[in-house]
Amino acid sequence: MQRIWIILAFVAVFLSMAYNLTFQNQKNGKRSAEDTMELIFKIEDKITAFGKIRDRKAAEKLLEKVAPSKIIEEFFEDSRDSVKYKAVKIGDQWWMAENLKYKQGEAACYKNDSTICKEYGRLYSWDEAEEACPPGWHLPQVSEVETLLKNVGGVQDEEKKFIWHNAGYFLKSKTGWQDYDEGVSGNGFDAFGFSALAAGRFGDDVLGFYYLNVGACFIVSRKNAPNRFNMLSMGYDSGNATLFSDDGSSRNGGGVLGHMDKDRYSIRCVKD
Repeated sequence: MQRIWIILAFVAVFLSMAYNLTFQNQKNGKRSAEDTMELIFKIEDKITAFGKIRDRKAAEKLLEKVAPSKIIEEFFEDSRDSVKYKAVKIGDQWWMAENLKYKQGEAACYKNDSTICKEYGRLYSWDEAEEACPPGWHLPQVSEVETLLKNVGGVQDEEKKFIWHNAGYFLKSKTGWQDYDEGVSGNGFDAFGFSALAAGRFGDDVLGFYYLNVGACFIVSRKNAPNRFNMLSMGYDSGNATLFSDDGSSRNGGGVLGHMDKDRYSIRCVKD
């Protein structure tokens, strides 16, 4: 064990010089195991940041292969409240390119701020979401979201089927996402005009509103499986997209993440 710590200490000191990192010495001028581990954690964070820059550059190269030469778009008006929306064609599907703003049930603006609603739309429960889309549009089924992820060049992970590699980069908007680290943008490439916004979420009465500029979470229909909670999610710190399907029984439902009836998320409708 002592030999391992000696090796780690040498590695930490070497990498601290290579990455110009320092750590606080609080043990009478002597490096302790705690000091060394603190430095190693800092180095891990820096290496992770470098890895994300590498992954982002690799995704940029894929843009030439997957991005359409021209984004096909149209505008339509929700007859219920006269709000106008932009829509884009991705493959054979038409998707809303903005978050839904319609006041369905208790659908809320982030922190109940109407000015935020204008850009980010409202946050809905699953029950509200099923009937929230405008006439001629509907809440997407899991299969329709899978088609979207394939159409934008997402690659489904062989083991963790809920992860779609690179899809987040190609769907996220070019602005509005928190940086992961210095020099590591959280923004996407918006290659297809979908412009996924980091609109945050409402967790429950305890958590309240959180994750604005950090995460995008879109409700996926559960009409065919009423006991499940389905959601498409993207984060500032990843180029992947995740398509969760959970029974809601725990905060670790399905081995990934649990979602409860009080949770509220964004909506993107797909054309009938």
